[in-house]
Amino acid sequence: MALQESIRAERHATLVGQSIRVLVDGPSSEHDYLLDGRHEGQAPEIDGKVVLTDGTAERGDMVEAIITQAGAHDFVASLDPVAAQEALDEAAADA
Repeated sequence: MALQESIRAERHATLVGQSIRVLVDGPSSEHDYLLDGRHEGQAPEIDGKVVLTDGTAERGDMVEAIITQAGAHDFVASLDPVAAQEALDEAAADA
């Protein structure tokens, strides 16, 4: 399992900065200002999720989001291209 998780984390890291379509599931359990969603490769309650920042949408909406962070299971993605670029620039400066 650790090997698969490592491979998945590396693969997910290559998607940072890319735009993806996300189906909005609704408000995030992590914070009131965030939304949870899934990209086409994520099954509900089985795979990871996409945590959406910097915008609003309704449950069931399909939205474009830019991935700003990636882990082995979940992504963080911004609905605002300007905020996404700022997050990516900040991460690059910290690296």
